[in-house]
Amino acid sequence: MDNTSYFYDKWSKEQTKRLMLRFPDIDKSEIEELVKNSYEERLDDGEVVLVNNYINRSFKMTMLTLIHFIEEKKPIMGGYGVLYRNQNEVKNPTTVVIRKFLDSRAAYKKELELYKEDSYEYKNSDRMQLNEKVNVNSLYGAIGTMAFFLFNLFVAGSVTATGQALISTMLTTYENFLSGTVRLNNIDDVYQFIRNVERDYKSMEHKLDKFIEDVSVDDVFNKIRTAMSFNSYDSMNEVLNILYNLDQGLLNLLYYKNNIYEFIKIPKITKLIEKIIIETESFKDPNKIPPEAKDDIDDLWKYIEKYVFYNYLVFDKIQRAKTDSRNVVVVTDTDSTMLNLGPWYDFVNDNIVENNPELLNQRGREQEYIILNLMCSILTRVSKSILTHYCKVNNILEDYRHMINAKNEFLFSIMILAQTKKRYISSVRLREGREFTKEKLDIKGHDFIKSSTTPQTKKYFEDIIKEELIGKEDINPHQILKKAMLFDRLIKESLMAGEKDFLVPKSVKEFSAYKPDQLYKEQGVRAILAWDAVYPDLEFELPAKFYVVKTRMETLDKIEPLKLTEPKIYEALKKGIFENSNEKISSKGVTVIAIPRNVEKIPSWIIPYIDYDTMISDNINKSLSLLTIFSFQTISTSRNKYISNIISI
Repeated sequence: MDNTSYFYDKWSKEQTKRLMLRFPDIDKSEIEELVKNSYEERLDDGEVVLVNNYINRSFKMTMLTLIHFIEEKKPIMGGYGVLYRNQNEVKNPTTVVIRKFLDSRAAYKKELELYKEDSYEYKNSDRMQLNEKVNVNSLYGAIGTMAFFLFNLFVAGSVTATGQALISTMLTTYENFLSGTVRLNNIDDVYQFIRNVERDYKSMEHKLDKFIEDVSVDDVFNKIRTAMSFNSYDSMNEVLNILYNLDQGLLNLLYYKNNIYEFIKIPKITKLIEKIIIETESFKDPNKIPPEAKDDIDDLWKYIEKYVFYNYLVFDKIQRAKTDSRNVVVVTDTDSTMLNLGPWYDFVNDNIVENNPELLNQRGREQEYIILNLMCSILTRVSKSILTHYCKVNNILEDYRHMINAKNEFLFSIMILAQTKKRYISSVRLREGREFTKEKLDIKGHDFIKSSTTPQTKKYFEDIIKEELIGKEDINPHQILKKAMLFDRLIKESLMAGEKDFLVPKSVKEFSAYKPDQLYKEQGVRAILAWDAVYPDLEFELPAKFYVVKTRMETLDKIEPLKLTEPKIYEALKKGIFENSNEKISSKGVTVIAIPRNVEKIPSWIIPYIDYDTMISDNINKSLSLLTIFSFQTISTSRNKYISNIISI
């Protein structure tokens, strides 16, 4: 095989078969000649550069030569266009470290099964498994850090891009499988879909099960048309002409691919699902199929895999994950996807449970778990199949393909999404088969859970979520707004009482760690200088952690009353801050002051000078990410943001 024949052979065969779908009456040899002429006229075999940044060498070649090289050598094809030698050629010591972390994490996760969820042992094992996850992620971060002895910018970029490719593969697969909504954006996408299904059909030797009834060309056309994002007359006519030339068996298969709900309506499949639900006693862990249901679920998957599951990769999956609308995947993150199985549950309930008196009598939480985890167990097999396909396409050796997997971990009773990505609220009902007696609140990305937020602010808004969102069939946004707006009164009363509950935590490094031109711009540094000026006997030792009070003491005349009430403090501030020889200190005045963690209350002399509006705003701002979920608008001034009762429609 020379450097050009491999690509031409693959490309010409595929184009010939596509044209024969459209023009079955034209002789194959004529089509092959047309394809050959098109190849010779349009081929642009541009130059590419293959770089090995471990040995600092680069190799120029043509695109066809690179394609031939990949086909011949079978390197692992990572994201970011990075190629790796396979494990049968050379061992990578980094993988030994990664495996150690992952094995340790798996052991800690196994321990979770031994303890109650509120026990110290459970929380400790959960914390330890998360630590091991952080260790693995830290190794990846280190590879992208120049000071690390294994630094490699290509590898760091490749890990990120491979992660995107994998999660996008899962997203598009789930969307296709459960709703068929991955768009066909051009006529080439339509041809590709039909050709892929035709391959599946030929692998069956044109034998479909007898319970599959014939569907009309119009039914297949309408099914494909719903997935098309273009609708010109010529394209519609071309699709129809293709369909009219197809074998009836292929039409049937085209109709049911990515069409799960229509497939379930087939009486044989409906009866099989009925049987599974009736005979299954409990099904809480989708990763552990109950023995009494295993054979029937195996049969169900056999049919679904054959007729519904479309085991092909979407070419532009990363771009689609960013831009396409979704019906199934509600959240996608670095290494996880959260699916909305509500439509599946409703469909089974409305079309199967409601029509069977025995199932109606079974209704309850256990039946919910059976219906939901039945689909989860199917999705586990979908995941395994598509990831195996992904690994094969990217030249990952068979012995290592099982390491790339997806499994079911959580069942959420509710998930509340914000307008910003990676920001959501959920309530965990099941975790790998363990049912929480008290559902576990899980908040991601919201400002009020960040480390810069006071525990009281975090608790206040967590309580709102628990009381007004979790477990509520009818959510009342007005009540949520009302509680949020009461928060400012609570903060002010606390500050006036000298309490530290709503002070912002802060930390400062050694002054030498800051650039000279940045030192006095640091809010924490200026806060410490103000405290040390007043309390030289209690001055901070750096590095230090403390709380910050924002004040309105920008100029000396603002603290004139202290001359009578606290003359020593007045003189200390005057001399230490306002008349300081360093203009960078004196020009700022006292807009912040540090409060040591071991000081029980805010000193009384500070209370009249607290910048209440800003302190309240700083805490309230942490809740804005929650309120914007319900489209409440905020009003901004030059200094602060405020909650309004105006709703965007």
